[in-house]
Amino acid sequence: MVVIEIKQYRTLPSIRFSLRANGITLDLTNKVLNFVLGRKDTGEVLIRRSCTVVGSPKEGRCDFHWLPGDTDFSELNLDAELELVLSDGRTQTISEMKVNITPSLGGG
Repeated sequence: MVVIEIKQYRTLPSIRFSLRANGITLDLTNKVLNFVLGRKDTGEVLIRRSCTVVGSPKEGRCDFHWLPGDTDFSELNLDAELELVLSDGRTQTISEMKVNITPSLGGG
């Protein structure tokens, strides 16, 4: 499983996803891709926000940008997933990962 590491209080680096399924690039035309961060054990969702498509939607690339406040705490093994929203409103989880937000030396 992929583990994403980011320092507490930081908004960089952004996360770049290149999406493929069964060896085929995922076409993001008329679709929304949400990055969802939370805790599966409690069902708490901390972030659910759309990713930004990079280049042509047919290339299947997108970025998730952290916003101020997203990482204002320190916690290991948070659950994250990419949630694909189809044009008819149905959703599908297409990837799962873990996120570690660790203290930074500067404290902010």
